[in-house]
Amino acid sequence: MGRRSVCLTVPCPPSNWYRCRNGIRNRNMGRRSVLQFHVHLTDTVAVMASGTGTWGGVLSVLQGKLVNPPRIRWLDNRITKVHNLKYLGVFIDEKLNWAHHIQEKGAQAITHFHQLQRIAGKNWGINNKNRKLIYKTVTERMLCHGANIWATNLTDKAKRKLSSVQRKFLLSITSAYHTTASSSLQIITGIPPIHLIAQKEAAYFKIAKLREPITIGSDTIDPNQYEQMQKGFQIHPAKFKIDSQITTIEAKEYPIRNSTFTDGYKNNDGTGSAFCHYDNNGKITKVWQAQLHPDNTVFQAELLAILQAIKFHITTTSDIQIWSDSLSSLQAIDNPASPHPLVKEIQQLLHQNNLIKIGWIKAHVGHVGNETADQLAKKAISDGTPFSILKPHSHIKKLLNKDLLIKWKKEWDKTETGRHIHKMIPIPSCKNYNWDRREIMFFTEHGPFTSYLKRFHLRSNDSCSCGQPGTPLHLLPSHKKVALHQT
Repeated sequence: MGRRSVCLTVPCPPSNWYRCRNGIRNRNMGRRSVLQFHVHLTDTVAVMASGTGTWGGVLSVLQGKLVNPPRIRWLDNRITKVHNLKYLGVFIDEKLNWAHHIQEKGAQAITHFHQLQRIAGKNWGINNKNRKLIYKTVTERMLCHGANIWATNLTDKAKRKLSSVQRKFLLSITSAYHTTASSSLQIITGIPPIHLIAQKEAAYFKIAKLREPITIGSDTIDPNQYEQMQKGFQIHPAKFKIDSQITTIEAKEYPIRNSTFTDGYKNNDGTGSAFCHYDNNGKITKVWQAQLHPDNTVFQAELLAILQAIKFHITTTSDIQIWSDSLSSLQAIDNPASPHPLVKEIQQLLHQNNLIKIGWIKAHVGHVGNETADQLAKKAISDGTPFSILKPHSHIKKLLNKDLLIKWKKEWDKTETGRHIHKMIPIPSCKNYNWDRREIMFFTEHGPFTSYLKRFHLRSNDSCSCGQPGTPLHLLPSHKKVALHQT
């Protein structure tokens, strides 16, 4: 059995320093909190604090400038003090500089790297595309775990440590020379510096999960302008009985009579949402069009059209069929655990009236009802009634990605290495240029060239066999066969 970490917050105002200094004893706290653990397998970290307001860490005790740490006792048993401990995958140290956490995560990443080397050599194994996929989906996720806690104010030392870990994977992905600059490899592969990725995730967590404002550039982003996902079941799964009201299978026919067709549309000009209802005679008796904000997505437009159509028929006493060409919207509605607020509202309304049915119709197959709804949604961008709904989380990610590229550009311009690549690719992007090993060696000038060997003191001179400096550009026009043989 390993040692455990206890998450406690012990209030200790400045007027009560003496009690903290001589130990914290509360015999009944464990009983009142219904906590059960083995004292001898429990560690604690005393976090130094100089303020009087916020307590951080696993055990936060205001010490001032006391030399000896406080003695923590629980039910007359002393809890061992350690310099760092692991809690929910995050290593917390007594200085809260997260150096130990970054070091431990770096060690785990190196283990991943050695495992990757077993299936991916320089000239054999999985291709570069799959190597990048493994790094992005496994190693990068592990490195960024808990980024909202530790990545807000990274020191230069922490950034260098993260960069050194990322560098090994960049070399494996590109099969480049080990002397190639990390900044160049990041540009070539389209992989941003890991510390920028961690800072982006910390900012997203702050506004999307904690619902706190963040600053992007010079703009302050208000979380109240964005949707708040509602985790968990709003309706108990045993009582979720709208499956029979939703069908995602293509029907043999789509009758016009007594049917409603919904659609959403988005282009560079904006976003539109609309529905139209046909009566028993096949005539349009109701048209609804909404002009949404350009930042709203077509998924929101589709859900909003379905929601408004249900509200229009909520008091019906006869069967009503609603058709939508958005399969993703219907699948979300049929999912009892969907966190989307519009989906939750649609599910509630469907439970109120089981006469309303929703079905899927294939888009752009020439059906009159669906094509009419499609044209109405397009016209709604300019002619619809302005309708305000909260922005999606994808808009936050878009803003954060733009901010990441701006920060990456500033770092790319300031760095002193990789100047050859900077001349060709001055603006960073997440695009993978898919250069093979020979192309990377040629453009970075890190390869088996006499100029490179002379630069790293592996050759006394940089002269080619013809007497000229053996740079990659020199070898390209007149020495193709020699260059190909060398690479």
